[in-house]
Amino acid sequence: MPATSHLALWRLEQDRSVLVVGNGRVFALGRPSRAGLVSMLGGGAESCTRPTPVLRTVTVGSDPSAIAIDEGATRALVVNAGGDSVSILDAATGNFVRTVHVTNGASGIVVDENTAHAFVLHATSDTLTMLDTRSGAVLRVDGTPRFPNAVAVDATAGRVFVASTDGRVTILNVSTHTTIGHN
Repeated sequence: MPATSHLALWRLEQDRSVLVVGNGRVFALGRPSRAGLVSMLGGGAESCTRPTPVLRTVTVGSDPSAIAIDEGATRALVVNAGGDSVSILDAATGNFVRTVHVTNGASGIVVDENTAHAFVLHATSDTLTMLDTRSGAVLRVDGTPRFPNAVAVDATAGRVFVASTDGRVTILNVSTHTTIGHN
């Protein structure tokens, strides 16, 4: 199983989200400009406390809103809320790999590195899309409770949790693709 201890989500200024990747790369989403840019910085976690050169800037879809990393597949997956798509980047080089079109309202993403699957949350269409992080293939789309607003994965237990604004949580089994329950 790939190590995940080197991943950390940082807030850098009010307009930028930064994700530190285990291979020493930092990806910064330019927000709220809606410009559709992702910058790859050098220097690992120390990039958050001192000026660091931008190694490259990659154009992605409209309004990038979330990013997740699959270290095993060396992929950075960027949710483009304004374009109903996910941009897939090579996490080692920052090179653009492909764009995957998904259901409207894409708002969040999480990766299960044990299965190399990403789960894209769609707040306005009440769905969850499962992608293969290596190929970008859409594997399935599942319904969620109304107005989902958060998604998390427990790779050890093989579960995906989807929370909704009404306080409900749906639990999905990653291997069987079935809903285990709701609270």
